Amino acid sequence: MTSSKELMHQQTSHKELMFPPHEEEEHDRSPLSLDDIPYDVVFRILVALPTESVCTIKCVSRWLYELLCSPYFVRVHFLTTPSHPSNCVALISIYSGWFFLSISSFINVKPKRLRLVKPPVGERLLEHPITSNGVVCYKAYPDYATTIVYNPATNKRVSVRKFDSYQSIRAFFFDPATENFMILVQTSDFGHSGYSIFNSAIGLWKSIANPFQLTYEGSILCVDSVCYVLEKFIRFDMFAFNMISEEWVRIPLPCDSCPTCFRKLIEWGGQVCLVLDSGSRDLKIWKLREEERKWEKLIDLHLEKRSRIPSGTLKMERFSIIPYRQQSLFIVRGMNASIEVDVYDIGNKTWDFSRRFFWRPRVHDLACPQISPFAPTILRCK
Repeated sequence: MTSSKELMHQQTSHKELMFPPHEEEEHDRSPLSLDDIPYDVVFRILVALPTESVCTIKCVSRWLYELLCSPYFVRVHFLTTPSHPSNCVALISIYSGWFFLSISSFINVKPKRLRLVKPPVGERLLEHPITSNGVVCYKAYPDYATTIVYNPATNKRVSVRKFDSYQSIRAFFFDPATENFMILVQTSDFGHSGYSIFNSAIGLWKSIANPFQLTYEGSILCVDSVCYVLEKFIRFDMFAFNMISEEWVRIPLPCDSCPTCFRKLIEWGGQVCLVLDSGSRDLKIWKLREEERKWEKLIDLHLEKRSRIPSGTLKMERFSIIPYRQQSLFIVRGMNASIEVDVYDIGNKTWDFSRRFFWRPRVHDLACPQISPFAPTILRCK
């Protein structure tokens, strides 16, 4: 099985693999233009590029721009994405904006400074964004009533306006198949809290029932239009809410779950997984078998001394486990104005290396950052 270091080398040397150096140059041959290459060959080359490369070269010519932005190319590129994974693996968000954590950043052994990317709307982020399939949902100051759905790769956004009172985004799901999205928010009006959901397919907000009286404080994950909720004060059950049918399901947690466990939901290969830690640095990762509503243990992982699980006032958003190509796990921890990343090789069951990244914070950025898995997409939001 390929190690994480080899994967990094593959990412940084993809240009050489695609365009190997010639041993002999034929100086008498005139260079080929784009018009000389058959269209199907050009299409196959372009559709095999990572998302970042597609976004970079589409401004080279009008012809390339129209091709790379066409609905057919966008759809084919999305379907072939697993064969050319993105260089970007995580989005690190603070109040001033966000940072993108990429595989190529791991080459530097010394601590590296990350570049801040500011949101396209608002002076700063009002609350931490939620990511789903390469799209970000957030609220921006000073417009409290507007929710922004933004694609960082294409720089395209959609504004959703509804509430005059404060609303807190609790869950967000972008559907790559339809390019529609859904937003679940908590509203607060004169001390009364309620929940509403927006579906871009119909363009309407709708109030939803809350039969289990959930506060949505805990770990929340949306996969395939289902919102999974690990409630902070409910220790033995997880709740699943279908954002289309509006049906609720209660799912018992594994027997290893205990009242003092650190618990976090992550997505791994399109499936819902549960991370448990009892405080002994032994992580257990369980996979949910959706049809049976049962859990299957995937991996036991002993953390090194450097891999600390958040405790006390630190929230689980400051700690994330990000699977990469089914071969590596990125253990990411956020601290004041910095993050630490440990890379674990699943096949060899070894820790490959650690990296540290930092940035220059503003006054309102002193809180710990939020860490979200992120892989860019060129899909549009409808």
